[in-house]
Amino acid sequence: MPSFQGQVDITTSTNQLTIQLDGEKGDIRLGGNGQEGTVLITDVNGVQAIQLNGKGTVQLGGKSIGGILDVQRADGTQSLHLSGEGGNIKLLDAKGVE
Repeated sequence: MPSFQGQVDITTSTNQLTIQLDGEKGDIRLGGNGQEGTVLITDVNGVQAIQLNGKGTVQLGGKSIGGILDVQRADGTQSLHLSGEGGNIKLLDAKGVE
């Protein structure tokens, strides 16, 4: 597999930068120059499970996948759980109590 060092720039057919991978900083930049950056993550069957786009939208789930968002504290305990499938919101205090 090819390996790259430093920065990789990917441009459109008109030489406009739209994707940048920066190995030094660990950054990925998508979009710009008239293009909205979008990240799509699919499950093993190719069904879209997560979408992040340049409009500030995060979409979890869709089609046959119920979206779930879990937020954890620094110690790894859960503080917020959102379930798109059940429409549930669970907030937990520092003791883990709803």
